[in-house]
Amino acid sequence: MLRFIYRHQVMGRGVRVSDWLLLLGGSLLFGAALVATMVVHRALVPLAVLVTLGAFGSSLMHLASVFGGYGTVQAVGAGLLFVMGGAGIGYTVAAALLPHLARRPRVPTLPDVPLEAGREAVVLIAATEPERYSVRSVAARHVRHIGEAGMDISNTATPFVFLAEKARYGAVRGKTSGPAVAREIATGVANALEATGSRAAVSLAWTHEPDSLARTVAEHAAEGIARIAVVPLGFEDSDEVEHAKAILDRAHPRQHGVHVAFGPPVWHDTALAERLVSRVLGCTRNAESSAIGVVLVGEGVPPEWERRHNAARCDETYFNQRVRLLLGEHGIDDRAIRIGWLDWQMPDVTEAVRHVGALGKTRIVVAPSMIALPTLAATVDLGHAVELARLPQEVEVVTLLPWGDDEAFSSAVTRSAMRALESLGGSVRP
Repeated sequence: MLRFIYRHQVMGRGVRVSDWLLLLGGSLLFGAALVATMVVHRALVPLAVLVTLGAFGSSLMHLASVFGGYGTVQAVGAGLLFVMGGAGIGYTVAAALLPHLARRPRVPTLPDVPLEAGREAVVLIAATEPERYSVRSVAARHVRHIGEAGMDISNTATPFVFLAEKARYGAVRGKTSGPAVAREIATGVANALEATGSRAAVSLAWTHEPDSLARTVAEHAAEGIARIAVVPLGFEDSDEVEHAKAILDRAHPRQHGVHVAFGPPVWHDTALAERLVSRVLGCTRNAESSAIGVVLVGEGVPPEWERRHNAARCDETYFNQRVRLLLGEHGIDDRAIRIGWLDWQMPDVTEAVRHVGALGKTRIVVAPSMIALPTLAATVDLGHAVELARLPQEVEVVTLLPWGDDEAFSSAVTRSAMRALESLGGSVRP
């Protein structure tokens, strides 16, 4: 290629080496800008599109200049190779850089301040996405999926991971309700603890920020709080909470006089299973028990994490089996109570709903059994999964919301927090 350019440079009429370089540069910029258009927040998309079109226009202009200078088929072929090759290289390089956008977690330094023995706090770990689309958050999750979940995602496909996440946020008008619901749960827990005589401060940590738990503990330590109870709004035995624990351990809270204890899993609370059954039965009024089917929905985790976090899977199995037993006591056919997963695991929700429909059930209740907060998967993907089942018109499907700030769930979280505080020598009693 370079020999061709050099040999024809003398023969070209007004074509300079810079034209070839600008052609290549415009193509590189076009490929990189295309990745940016797919990845950046929608507020920046117009700018990214403008740069993409500008780079493409520049490439076409210099391609026309090369063709006009040489006027040969070989020159056009060489120019097109420059455009395609430059765009491909620019796209690949920009896509390969995307994982480096992930924010690296930092281990906070706990302050050496006097700790008051009587003060205590509760930290709720919210398993949800950021309220609005975040490139860094998606990049961090992508890095974890590749490095720890054993997933193989090529650089070419990486921008589409970001594009898909951005589209899901677009489906909820750019803002997911999970964080807001988590704040409502925190308020409810604070009020419930206050009713017991406890003055424990209640705050939130986020799973999409691995160092959020450690930072929140450090903030409470700076306030002089020595006893801190932690309750995950989800599973404690999960990859996200495991990362949060590891960063907290590196901060060495005990060396600073801060004592942290995790409460028992909220899913062990028998009142939750009973409450879910009552929610399901509330959607089946005026329907014969023989016509009712139920699909219990879980979010699912990658196979590698499923093997690593076996305790969470045991909790999930125990809870769902208890719900199935209680539903069976109310006359619902056990064969028509299925478990489906939103992602990763089989059977998926679509297959589970189809199976129940194939049994002749005309009222099917789809219930997120152990999804605490309205994540994007529970809000967007669940509805699509049910629609894909394409059931007959006479079959009615009712989809329940995740637990959210349901009174029974808030009460279970409160009881878990009280037991953790009690184990630390707190003043409250369950």
